[in-house]
Amino acid sequence: MTGSRDARDVARAVVRRAGAPLWRRLRLRIEVIAAEHAERVERSLRHLLEETRAELRDEATLVRSRDEAERSDLAHRVDSLRGDLDWHANQIDRIGTHLASLEERVASAEHERVTAPDDPADLVRARGFIDEIRDEHARVRARLSAVASYEERIGRLEQARRAADRGRDDRDG
Repeated sequence: MTGSRDARDVARAVVRRAGAPLWRRLRLRIEVIAAEHAERVERSLRHLLEETRAELRDEATLVRSRDEAERSDLAHRVDSLRGDLDWHANQIDRIGTHLASLEERVASAEHERVTAPDDPADLVRARGFIDEIRDEHARVRARLSAVASYEERIGRLEQARRAADRGRDDRDG
């Protein structure tokens, strides 16, 4: 076994020495071919990378513009709601003072003892006052009802306008 192993080792050494010049020339050509191929792949990858970067820049610009438009729309809506909120707060404050005075008047009226007048003329005058108060109360209710209906109508118109503005913004965006 050792003889055949030695023979194989000798044969390998001879082939190596005989093939060494050929291998050096082939190796140089293989390295040149590999380097050229690597350069082509590198150029291709660089080109692909630049295209991808350009696409990402375009998408980022689009996203930024959409974001700015949505922020602007949101700021407009917030300002509109802030105005509505201020108006409602003012109305609540205004109505609150009226309500407080009415509560005070009702409380004082609850504690007063009203006696019917003995004189029939005073009774007729008192009934006249009561009728006048009822008429004024009916007019106040009618005014408040008209104000409420106008507020509802204005609210519907504002809502329709906001919907139309949003539709226009969606078409423009």
